[in-house]
Amino acid sequence: MPEPATTATSEFSFSDGAFDQLAAIAHKRFGLSLPKSKKTLVYSRLSKRVRTLGLDSLDRYVYQLCDRINPQEDTVLASLLTTNVTHFFREAHHFQHLRDHCIPRLIEKAANGERVRLWSAGCSSGQEAFCIGMLLIDACPEIERYDIRVLGTDIDPKMVKTASSGMYPCELVKTKKGFSVEPHFELDARQQTYSASRKLRKIVSFAELNLIEPWPFSGTFDAIFCRNVAIYFDTQTQAELWNRFAASLLQNGMLYLGHSERLDDNALQKFRPVGVTTYERL
Repeated sequence: MPEPATTATSEFSFSDGAFDQLAAIAHKRFGLSLPKSKKTLVYSRLSKRVRTLGLDSLDRYVYQLCDRINPQEDTVLASLLTTNVTHFFREAHHFQHLRDHCIPRLIEKAANGERVRLWSAGCSSGQEAFCIGMLLIDACPEIERYDIRVLGTDIDPKMVKTASSGMYPCELVKTKKGFSVEPHFELDARQQTYSASRKLRKIVSFAELNLIEPWPFSGTFDAIFCRNVAIYFDTQTQAELWNRFAASLLQNGMLYLGHSERLDDNALQKFRPVGVTTYERL
């Protein structure tokens, strides 16, 4: 299939040189891997943005990115190059493992006066982090008495804003098999939306974070969910991420990855598999 730059029907020019520059920017600023095979996909995702900005080519858009004419454009670009697809209790086996094997000991730990922290890295619009919070509340209705918190982070400020609002269309807030959702949300029938309960909002918070930049954490985590994020990274960036997760997890802490993601041999010296894309810190 011919590339957009050479097709007669393409609206914007997109030279191979501009694509290579864009790929370098995406890797340096976000850790994203863009092989040449993705040029057509990148063209389709960026063309609307180029049109919105009133530019005459993707080449011009890339040149502006290089010059950082608008530093805010970085977050727009990261959002366009990745896919924000999520729903409540997606890949349910991870939540089953967390509920059945981890949460009981975490509640006991908190009851003994210790802190408990769980992280949803690449949280998108927030459902994953809220699911973790719902499971904790179901297991410990008096959770507000303890030092238990869930952090959701994402590189996309729009996603973080949606997550922080805790508001979702009614059709998205549905109980899944084996998991309750609606009891943790309050219905606004007039606006046809559900809002996260006060208790859920108290233990779940959100922030912007680029995973390849320094992390502003002073403590370690009991569990990290990072699912369908590393698929956008090359092998070296993934390896660096696994090492940083290992350093950020307590011993016996859990790491949950997406269905197509696997730890490399080096990382498996620090983790042991305990389920489908589920790993325990050694």
